[in-house]
Amino acid sequence: YCKRLLCIGGLLIISVVLMAHSEGFAQELGEISGIVTDAETGKSLAEINVSVKGTTLGAATDRQGRYKISRVPPGSYALLFSAVGYTNLELIVVVAVEEITTMDAQLTVEAIELGNVMVYAASKRSERITDAPSAISTISALEVRQIASTGQLPRLFEAQPGVDIAQNGINDYNLNIRGFNSSLNRRVLVLIDNRELVFAMLGAQEWSALSRPLDDLGRLEIVRGPGSALYGANAFSGVINITTPSPKEIVGTKVSLSGGELSSFRADIRHAGVTGPWGYKINFGYSRSESWDRSRNITQAELDAQEYEGLTPEAFALRGDDLQSTYGSGRIDYELANEGLFTLEGGLAQVENPVYITGIGRLQLDKVHRPWARAAFASDELFFQADYRGRKTFDNHMVSQASGAALKDDSRDFDFQAQTNFSALEEKLRVIIGASHRFRHVDTDKTILPEVFDETFSGLFSQIEYELSDKINLVGATRIDGSSVHDTQFSPKLAIVFSPTVNHSFRATVNSAFQTPNTGEHRLRLPAGQPVDLAPLEADIEAAIGVALPLNFGITPVLALGNFDLEVEKIIGYEVGYKGVIGAKAFITADVYFSRLKNFITDLLPRVNPAYAAYQVPDGIDPALEPIIMDALQNELGSSFPLFSTLPDGSQALVVSFGNAGEVDEWGVELGLNYYLTNEVFFSGNYSLFKFDVNDRTVAIGDNLIPNTPRHKFNLGLTYQSRQGFDAGVHVKYVDRFDWAAGSLVGPIPSYTLLNLKGGYQVTTDVRLGLVITNLLDNDHYEIFGGSVIGRRALGSITLEL
Repeated sequence: YCKRLLCIGGLLIISVVLMAHSEGFAQELGEISGIVTDAETGKSLAEINVSVKGTTLGAATDRQGRYKISRVPPGSYALLFSAVGYTNLELIVVVAVEEITTMDAQLTVEAIELGNVMVYAASKRSERITDAPSAISTISALEVRQIASTGQLPRLFEAQPGVDIAQNGINDYNLNIRGFNSSLNRRVLVLIDNRELVFAMLGAQEWSALSRPLDDLGRLEIVRGPGSALYGANAFSGVINITTPSPKEIVGTKVSLSGGELSSFRADIRHAGVTGPWGYKINFGYSRSESWDRSRNITQAELDAQEYEGLTPEAFALRGDDLQSTYGSGRIDYELANEGLFTLEGGLAQVENPVYITGIGRLQLDKVHRPWARAAFASDELFFQADYRGRKTFDNHMVSQASGAALKDDSRDFDFQAQTNFSALEEKLRVIIGASHRFRHVDTDKTILPEVFDETFSGLFSQIEYELSDKINLVGATRIDGSSVHDTQFSPKLAIVFSPTVNHSFRATVNSAFQTPNTGEHRLRLPAGQPVDLAPLEADIEAAIGVALPLNFGITPVLALGNFDLEVEKIIGYEVGYKGVIGAKAFITADVYFSRLKNFITDLLPRVNPAYAAYQVPDGIDPALEPIIMDALQNELGSSFPLFSTLPDGSQALVVSFGNAGEVDEWGVELGLNYYLTNEVFFSGNYSLFKFDVNDRTVAIGDNLIPNTPRHKFNLGLTYQSRQGFDAGVHVKYVDRFDWAAGSLVGPIPSYTLLNLKGGYQVTTDVRLGLVITNLLDNDHYEIFGGSVIGRRALGSITLEL
């Protein structure tokens, strides 16, 4: 990895040189600070955006309403104070060299301006949510704060239209958008500060391995629909983009403690500070909880009574130890005056005892380390980043509950990306150009893969936006991706946005995306059962026909093998949508989509991989004897006969592998309403309809190609947030019955309705008490076939900000 490490080191050296070069300007700068309060009550206001107009400088107020903007060049500026629910306030401030200028502000309440919410992920630039050329939603800071004690990041998105959340245990989630969810799902690209969270071998999320608490995540956005034109591989059905706050936005110390049902306990501490151009933050945390996962090494009758019918008993018991996670991260920023920001950060999470659902059954992980690091530079026009993420299992590694096999993983990804943007024609033309490269190293110590594998992935992309008029905006984007493991892919996007008035927009989009086979699907070599001795069968055939045969039957392994010739899965989507603000209090969204998906990667099946075709009698044997031999094999092997293949080296094996098959049309409707009944009471609701049609002629024999998605689902929510510090929310979620099929786990998911409660009270500016109850009515249900039965979990919390 020397070249990659040198690249990261080079970026750091450049950063240090530029930092040192900029020190000469330090003495020519000033500082702006102050306190923001409510004009009527005098209460300090947190999370107010304060920006210096015409520059990239800005900050957000803390719990005490304080803000500080450092390294401001001397001069006169307009200082803008803004927040949803308050009237924007603009004040003139004069900054002098080496002086602190104090500018306090009092904001007045106004009718909610929902259309002014800013988003980034739809176009890789900031824009009003009503102008975005995609179906996009945001998660408010209050929503994050209310459920932070759960530590369950996917739960933040469960109330969004079109989103499917399938939970197993406490932290094993499969999150998907618009159909075709699965175990270890990876159709949604998840980014934190432009850094992916997946682990290398399977490309799936490991939600329990976050190295910071939820309420330190910052801005969260979710884009629905294909997104490879900007984001590359695996932005198949959507993108989740998370931007964490910089140290200067969260100056101070925060301590959080929570606990409750399932013997749950969580403790977090974070400290952030700023000194001159430098900013820093560091956090540590620990969580522990029991789980709903139960051992299944019991009889079928006992298992049916313990959980639900259709499950298969397992050979081994779960260890029964509590889920535990110990984590921490640190970040250092260096800010050039109005010229950009250098960031260096890293973290580590250690996770113990989670149980995962996979296509081959349940796996229990003993202990895993998830280290990561990131170095980046960002300015208005340039962005560079190098990041690393790894995964290493320890002790008993990952244990299959069906076979007892210990599966190991020691893998890592190195990512490099760059982006620039510019505008022309009086800001009517906006262009984004970018590139990325990934080096992937996967080592399972021959427990899953036969050897160590290195893979590379590279991409180039560009997006052009043109403002045809003050009402019509055209967007075109394309990306080219190449790799050592798949053919070059071309991903285009076209969109038109029509905004008849400032708070209403209609759009039509065409998007494409692809999902790459993961390393396991490409390279897998794993025993899939007990070997079968076919030598006696050869002797019996020879005795029956009186002729010696060169069949070479013997100990025949049962193998699950990868397919290096797999093609990428593809989707092209067509969508029309509307976003609008009505009466300054209602925000309405409506989206209708149609997508065509093809080249699905099958489950592990016989005869779908041409490299392991059906067994053929060797050349040189009398053709008249072939039916006798094949009949004897079929009688001996029974239902396993289709697995019998000749390997490329001439030996025989019972083989299941992966292939490409299947074409599906899917279409749906997503309707959403957010409405402020008053400035303190907020209603939200959405409904999603999903339908699909499988082209049966394209499906592989034995494959279960279904979307693992309900036809109907809806969410209803009511939130109260008083200006006196009290907030509460209630959420109702309904999921229609649907069928589930992923590998060996096939069965129905009954419909279920859940009631969730959350709230808190700001006792003082420094102390907040919180309560969150998921599944308040203790409705026992399961959300993924083969997963655990999930009940109620109630947690209380206290947070101190100093």
